[in-house]
Amino acid sequence: YADTDIEVTAKIQIRQLVIAIEDYGGGLNDSEIFHLKEKFRRGSNSKDIEGAGLGLYISDYFMNKMHGMLTIENGRHGLKVILTLPLSGTI
Repeated sequence: YADTDIEVTAKIQIRQLVIAIEDYGGGLNDSEIFHLKEKFRRGSNSKDIEGAGLGLYISDYFMNKMHGMLTIENGRHGLKVILTLPLSGTI
């Protein structure tokens, strides 16, 4: 959505795989971030971009099924999505 470079980092932290994905689009208001994982919700900066507002909702659903977590926040440069998954044998 941001149409910018994307920074992806991965690390193992306390028996979990943590993957962070951040764009350089400037981020969103905190009040919008809180709702982005809801079905059919989109940020105000996506008005002219096609989509139904299901991507983060579905991603969050699958992360929960894998006993993981999807977190959304404003990073240093833009919107940041953090995926946290337990490593094998830690569930």
